[in-house]
Amino acid sequence: MASALVRGGRSKPHLAIVRHSSTLTTTTKASHHKEHSQNQVYLKPNDIIGSWSPPKDPKEAEAKLALLRRDYAKQVKELRKQYIHEMELQRQEQLRKDEARKVEILRQREERNKSKAAAAQARCRRSARRLRRSSAIPCCADERKSTEA
Repeated sequence: MASALVRGGRSKPHLAIVRHSSTLTTTTKASHHKEHSQNQVYLKPNDIIGSWSPPKDPKEAEAKLALLRRDYAKQVKELRKQYIHEMELQRQEQLRKDEARKVEILRQREERNKSKAAAAQARCRRSARRLRRSSAIPCCADERKSTEA
């Protein structure tokens, strides 16, 4: 990138950033969006589309058209069922991941609290040792134990 001093109708000049195409870097890694299109599984072409050839008898044409519509409606219904099933599976997977994430956060929080409690107890014991040297005051942890017993 290069910078240039530009006077653009203002009373004071301002600094503009100019990009040169030779300094831009490109990456060879496929982007997230390209990976989706590469992994996409496409359905086979539909037999119904382009299959209509009008017969000479209007009643026969009407019956054939009704049959095509019914068949297409069945295919769409089945496709929608598959889509709903896939969305339900994705939703369940997301719920499972969220639950696992919550459990991990709780575990980390408990671990952090235990280490904090251990550090606080160690500080208390150190201060109690110092105080015992100067006077006979029991440690706060020792007081808790004696009151519970």
